[in-house]
Parts: sequence; C-alpha cells; structure tokens
Amino acid sequence: MNLRDFARTVVTLLDKGYMPYPCQVPRDVYEAQRCTAPARAVWFVRPASEAHKMTRFHCLGCRKRCVLVDPQGFQAVLPMRTRPAPVALVEARQLTALDLVRLGRPLRVAEAAWVLNVSDSQMYEWIDEGMLQRVPGTPLRVTPESVQRLLLPES
Repeated sequence: MNLRDFARTVVTLLDKGYMPYPCQVPRDVYEAQRCTAPARAVWFVRPASEAHKMTRFHCLGCRKRCVLVDPQGFQAVLPMRTRPAPVALVEARQLTALDLVRLGRPLRVAEAAWVLNVSDSQMYEWIDEGMLQRVPGTPLRVTPESVQRLLLPES
C-alpha cells in the first residue's frame, strides 16, 4: 500500500469513529493471527458505544488488514466524546524521473539513483568511473545532463 492509499484508509477509519490504539498489543495476538510483520502493525480501535455494541480493532500493518471484534488481551479503551476534526488530503503534484532531470538543478545521489533505478552504491561507482559528472563542492551532487545521458542514451 502506498502512502496515499494508507492515508485514505486512515481517514476512512477516523470518519467511522476509530482512533489510534495507544497501547502495546500482546504478542499472542500476532501469533493467533499468523502475522508475519508485527513490527509494521498500526492499530486503530473503535470502542464499544450505544451505536456500536462491540469494540473493534483494525490493523493496517500488512495486506491482511486484520479486524478483531472484542478480542482477548487488549487493554480497554474508554469511549471519548469528541468533536470530529476536519481532515483534508491534498493532492501533491508528482514528478516523473524525466521531470526531475529537466528541472536543471544538480541532483543528490539518492535522487539520481531513483531516476536511473539503481542503488546508491552503483551511483558512487559510476561517479568514480566518470560515467556521471560530479558537481564541484560538497555535498555530493551530479549534473542533470550526465544523468539524462544515462537515462536516454542516444541510439
């Protein structure tokens, strides 16, 4: 799940009355759910109320998106009366790799590695070999022209 989808899911849960679960989740819960990545777990809880008779826990840690209803082992969360706060998602313009190069500014090693779809260590090798032109000074930057030469080799 990318960051935008994750943010939308969080907003949806908040709109449905869920709130972030502030307590530690017992290890046996992950074992019972056969969770392979408990370190990535992000739990939300909707406490029992007049409208919702049972407490529900929702995990966003992996693709399974576990939902537990009145499970054993979780610390009780008291219902809170709060006014819902407005949440806005702003669509940010996304740059393509070519857009980033065409900006014309020197690129950091990580940016150039993303554009060329290689590792940072491969970038350092190419800089040492002279395939990428380094911008004088520190921190280390490479010229957008040298990145573009590798991105769009002339046929």
